[in-house]
Amino acid sequence: MKYVDGTHKCRAPQSRAWPLGASAWEAGSEKYTMEPGFNPSKTYVYAYQGVILSGLPERGLARSGLRLTSKLEINEASQKLYFLKIQSPRLEEYTGIWPKDSFVSSPELTQTIASGLRQIFKFEYNNGRIGTIYAPKDTPATVVNIVRGILNMFHITIKKSHNIYYLQEAGIGGICYTNYIIHEDKRNNQVSIMKSRDLNNCLDKAAKKTGMAYLHVSPQFDKKAGIVKGTETYAYKMKYTGLGALITEVTVHQVYQVSPFNEENGVGVTETKQDLSLIEVKNERLSSPGVRMQNQGSLQYRFLTTRHQMPFQLVKMNNPRRQVTEVLQHLIQNNQGRFHEDAPAKFLEFIQLIRAMDVGSLVSIWKQWEDKTQYRHWLLSAIAMAGTKDSLKFIKQKIESDAFSFLENLLAVVFSFQLTTADTRVLPIAAEIVTSLRIQKHTLLQKVALLAYGSMVHRSYLSTSSSPAEALQVLHNYANEAIKSGQEEAMVTALKALGNSGQAASIKRIQKYLPGFSPSASDLPVRVQVEAVMALRKIVRKDASKVQEIFLQIIADRSLSPKVRMMASALLFEGQPPPSVMTTVANIMLKEKGLQVASFIYSYMKTISTNYFPDWANTSAMSNIAIKLLSPKLDHLTYRYSKAIHVSRFFREYDAGAFMRFFILNSPETLFPTSIISRLGAHFAGGAIHLVEVGIQAEGLTEIVKETSASFMEYSTHRKIKELVKTLLGWKELPAVKPLLSADLKLFDQELAFFDVDKGFIQDILKELAQPTDGYSMLKKIPQLLSGISGQWTQALGLAELWYTIPTSMGLPLEYSFCATALAHLSANVDAKVTRPLSDDSVTPQSSSPIVQMLADIKPCVYWYSVAAMSINTPVFQSGIELQTKLQATYPVKLDMKLDLKEKNFTYETFPWRPETELLMASAEAFATSRKSWESETEKKIPLVPEEAESEISMGKFGSAETTFQQGRTSEAIPPNYSDSSEPELHHDESGKAHFQDAWLSLPYLGLHSYFSMKSLSAASFQGSILHHIVGTHEAWIVAKPDATIEKIGLDIEAGPKAASRLTQMMMSLENNHPLTVTGIFRVERSDHKPDSFQFAVFTNKHSSKAGVQLWVANFTNSSQWKACVDVTLETFYLAKASLKWGENCQEYQVLGEIVTGQFANRSTVQMKVSWSEVSAEVTEIGKWFYTFIPGLLSRLGFSERAWKNPLQKASLTMALTTPRSGDVTIRLPHVTFYGHDIVFPVPHRTSLLAPAPKLPIQVGHFFAQVTNSIMETFQADCSVNREKISTFNGIQYSYPLLADCFHILTQDASSELRFLVLIKTAEGSADQKAINVKLANHDIDMYPAQGHLWLQVDSKDTPLNGSIILSGNESLVSIRNESEGFSLSAPEYGIEKLYYDGKTCKVHIPFWMIGKTRGLCGQANAETIQEFQMPSGYIAKDAVSFARSWVLTDGPCSRACSFQHQFVRLEKTIYLQGENSSCSSVQPVLRCPKGCRAAQTITTLVGFHCLPTDSDAYFAVAPSRLELKSEDAEEKIEVPTRCSCDERICPA
Repeated sequence: MKYVDGTHKCRAPQSRAWPLGASAWEAGSEKYTMEPGFNPSKTYVYAYQGVILSGLPERGLARSGLRLTSKLEINEASQKLYFLKIQSPRLEEYTGIWPKDSFVSSPELTQTIASGLRQIFKFEYNNGRIGTIYAPKDTPATVVNIVRGILNMFHITIKKSHNIYYLQEAGIGGICYTNYIIHEDKRNNQVSIMKSRDLNNCLDKAAKKTGMAYLHVSPQFDKKAGIVKGTETYAYKMKYTGLGALITEVTVHQVYQVSPFNEENGVGVTETKQDLSLIEVKNERLSSPGVRMQNQGSLQYRFLTTRHQMPFQLVKMNNPRRQVTEVLQHLIQNNQGRFHEDAPAKFLEFIQLIRAMDVGSLVSIWKQWEDKTQYRHWLLSAIAMAGTKDSLKFIKQKIESDAFSFLENLLAVVFSFQLTTADTRVLPIAAEIVTSLRIQKHTLLQKVALLAYGSMVHRSYLSTSSSPAEALQVLHNYANEAIKSGQEEAMVTALKALGNSGQAASIKRIQKYLPGFSPSASDLPVRVQVEAVMALRKIVRKDASKVQEIFLQIIADRSLSPKVRMMASALLFEGQPPPSVMTTVANIMLKEKGLQVASFIYSYMKTISTNYFPDWANTSAMSNIAIKLLSPKLDHLTYRYSKAIHVSRFFREYDAGAFMRFFILNSPETLFPTSIISRLGAHFAGGAIHLVEVGIQAEGLTEIVKETSASFMEYSTHRKIKELVKTLLGWKELPAVKPLLSADLKLFDQELAFFDVDKGFIQDILKELAQPTDGYSMLKKIPQLLSGISGQWTQALGLAELWYTIPTSMGLPLEYSFCATALAHLSANVDAKVTRPLSDDSVTPQSSSPIVQMLADIKPCVYWYSVAAMSINTPVFQSGIELQTKLQATYPVKLDMKLDLKEKNFTYETFPWRPETELLMASAEAFATSRKSWESETEKKIPLVPEEAESEISMGKFGSAETTFQQGRTSEAIPPNYSDSSEPELHHDESGKAHFQDAWLSLPYLGLHSYFSMKSLSAASFQGSILHHIVGTHEAWIVAKPDATIEKIGLDIEAGPKAASRLTQMMMSLENNHPLTVTGIFRVERSDHKPDSFQFAVFTNKHSSKAGVQLWVANFTNSSQWKACVDVTLETFYLAKASLKWGENCQEYQVLGEIVTGQFANRSTVQMKVSWSEVSAEVTEIGKWFYTFIPGLLSRLGFSERAWKNPLQKASLTMALTTPRSGDVTIRLPHVTFYGHDIVFPVPHRTSLLAPAPKLPIQVGHFFAQVTNSIMETFQADCSVNREKISTFNGIQYSYPLLADCFHILTQDASSELRFLVLIKTAEGSADQKAINVKLANHDIDMYPAQGHLWLQVDSKDTPLNGSIILSGNESLVSIRNESEGFSLSAPEYGIEKLYYDGKTCKVHIPFWMIGKTRGLCGQANAETIQEFQMPSGYIAKDAVSFARSWVLTDGPCSRACSFQHQFVRLEKTIYLQGENSSCSSVQPVLRCPKGCRAAQTITTLVGFHCLPTDSDAYFAVAPSRLELKSEDAEEKIEVPTRCSCDERICPA
């Protein structure tokens, strides 16, 4: 409830005042009232002083602030209304070392502020509470807030019945928790009151945030644990008078502290002190001001409506247009070639000036400079980043008038939409831009604009639970049109834009795209359904229960795509659902049959259970319980299944941490992941921010990899296969997969852009790469793109502004802010050309094998600039602490390249930098500053950490260190005045505050010496916190000093016939008999012609009994015989040896190694050994450094450690496989052995690769072919039938006797292409033997036993097989050959890698791209073992027999062969279901004897039934294509035939 004077009380209990102690007032004191007031006939004069200082709390460091002193006169204007007149205001500044320096008078600032303060103000005052405040019209808001700070000292709430109480009290900082302690001095008729306010515990806190829309604060976050904390205390002395208590003295002490790293001692402090004392009471009244007063509202602080001045500069807007011109010219003139030191600061000043201009001024200044490219570019960047309503209007005008180029439109939309302060005033303007014809005619522009508009809506209504329909109309209209058109790209764009907006009003629009919520949504592409789920991600923060209900429904719906369900679960967990929801998900997973979904959800729950972030505590606890329920079922699943990976580190002492999440989504229809999503985020001050997220989706890439020119639908067998499978009731072919590669980028949880690469584009690239070297059309286009590039380009990369503003008790705004920008500059001069060598006639150019040359001189530069500030920031003055950071990096490159495809050589030359080049400059400086708008060029700035030892730092000689890369034991000259040292030296000055470091890195072969220098002066000597280490002055440089004698550095690679002639004498000194493959020379050309180069050569031996590869490296310098030799030899297929030797003629140091494969204790085993006799000291140090990581890494992988006296110069690793995916691993190192049991390998190993064999010579080409084939075999699948035993592609084994005379579908391509069909049945006259039929290409192939032999028929013709035959084209298409005791069919282009048949056994081997695309007795080859028994309709059979019988191909009713038919069965009995008698029909067809036949032999099987009330007129028959509409209501066992006896049937001729 409100007091009559406008202050607030809370409701129950009365005044929300809670007594902590009470005492009854004495009868003698009842004649006094404690509520303060003023005598209407008198004027009260007070002395006032307010001091505010910002800095670190330690003495001896710099602070900045000001002091305001004045006299106040108060008297009554009318009942409960009083005048306030401020006399003799005086402002003094402080920018110095505390407490050594003094305040300095500031007449100019006093004059500026005094003109507003000297006016008469009026305020309501009733029983000690300030009401409405009035001021003369046009009084500056800063002045009115200062008045609020003064009147705030008179605001007091008295409870007559208690002397200790607390309540929520209004004040300048908002309605906050306030505690009162009252002490009465009855003897002297005085009372003392102590009032303390907790500024972290407020119902309505006066605070303003800007730029923090993407920091999501957890609901469990304790506000008292924030990085900004505040408190204030008031001490009152009052004297009883006849009209009430008179305030005689008030002392206010307010402290705000910021702890960026949540450290107790690492804080920045802003301290405010106010003193008020009564010095005179006059018997006269103030005269009425005679001016019209304007209502200024209550005591609570009012924020300025204008945009903030940036905290590090104060720009006086005298003539913005003239100032814009001056700054623009400064930017152009001073940033040619590379950036000027003040470029970022000037650009930010430029933006501030643009913010002060209206649309007309912007149009005028644009017209002045639009014809000059560089001026136009800087101006557009600043306008787009200004983020004002007028700048957005200007951009709208220019887009609609087609004044911008495509790239300018793109940059203008991206920056303006993302950086404009979003509110209801700018949304209509942005909506008009999105719907403009100029944007809509470019698909990319429309995408970017819609995504950015969604982000703008999100920022506009961040703190409200709903948004008006008008704001979302653009997005909703586009979403409606997209789903009507059916265009996938448009639907995806619409959903991503709705996801960016994150508004609950969009839920119904999104549900139109979700199966289960819209009848037509199930027909939409899976990608669209996934995007619809992701569009709900941010809406969960506004309507958690509704969105969680949708996610749960999707997770529970097994008919949906696994990818859709997995994304729903990921977003459900991300929203930290309540325990009941987590329990529901766990229960769903206990019954889940899809292992991809179960694996993903289980792995995500497992990562949550180890999440130690505070806001995840409850969810983590519930996940721990859930995974214990699920672990017996799902803990064994490998990375063939989808996974969620979470890596995080939380530092509890700093209340901060970082995390990375990876979602790896596999599909049952493909072997490789279809989606990989990675997210990087941070936890800070009780909130989480999602910094960046990258998603990559790859659908149907295997379709592209195996793409052939053949159209399978043109083959005659395609029609036959389609007719056969149609006889299976309810048959569904797999939906066609649209090959697509897409990627998206999110920053701060907002999608910025996404792109798609379709099948056509990828195939064009693959065709280009598959061309012979003389046909590279792409290579020929490169020079066309690069030739003639010359000029300079400068681009602002972005602007970041974060503000958190709160009022101080003085009425001045305290701002914690961060502002950053980055600029990029590129200067380039590129010339490229393609020439062709002449033909034999020396006149005509050859048509192939071009020579490509390119000359380039490129100078890129990037400049980062940021300021973090804690300051008092007003339009007139600024005062506070700033930390400025700068980083400038450049790397100029000058090169000459030549590629000769015919001669097979490549030449690369680069030229060293002639002048000394500063590659990197970084600095961070903390200052105490003060600025005034009329003295913008003469700001006061002193280092936060004083530099008493500055002279010692500047005079002291820097230490030095050099790290030189050398060959062997040769040494390099050390630059003058620098001593040789193995480590960089660190020096401190005498005060212990500063340290400095420098080092040299010599790279003689690159012709430069890099110099690193660092100087640091911090406040760490005062406190050891992170903050104290950061504040101060830190500078670092990396400077490249070129070798003046080096003229050119080059690399020549020769792989053609001339390679041998390039070998130098340094090489034919080493023994070698292998053919030379490639050689190269790295050369340094010096002005003194001194040789300084080295050569490498690669030799390969493919044909001898010991195949191998050799690599030699030799130094060219006359003074060195240093060489390095690498030799790899394949002794046999199961033994490989390698050696590394280096030093003088490769004879000083060596490392030997070998890899052996074979059998150990009946287990396939791999062993790797390494030994070394002598190595250099550098290698030893590297080994020691690397060894420090090994124990921790192996421990994480599940290894145990044991000390053991192993040989000092040997190491070994032994892997004994228990399965292709896992094994026991032993690692022996000097002094220690590591053991790992059942370690899971990232890639499975085929045990056949490790089988022992005699040591026979093998060609290296065959070796790599076998290794490649073995690896590829691990990604393939096998199915076999032997007698009644069937082993599926997924490794599931079951028994099933084939029905006599009936073909069963063993396996088939279930995709729309129907490449092949393999049928199997019991052979005539032999129950133990099988006959098969294969349909593929244009061929119908039969293999069957008869008369004791195997027979082969191709297209109904007996085909004798002597060796092999090729049926189509070449051997890579369809071939049949004799193998062992049977036939082997190979048709890799059609999906059958190999089919082996010997009469009793049939084995089918499919390639990796057929994974998930097969159906039949062999299953689906998709690792979904629980769903292996899938019938033609997709229904999961109750048992193996029902599953196998569903794949029987029945003949027509007149056939005597397979006397069965698939029929729906009526349950003969009536069952009682849900309180009614019901009749039931099978949900799936059952194999029965046809009409005219009877069961001669039966078995019992379990069947699912759909039931309806007996008296219902509903018809049971359901179209085969709609079987999924029939719910399964009951299970019953029925008799089904295994053999039918049929009467003679008369059929038409």
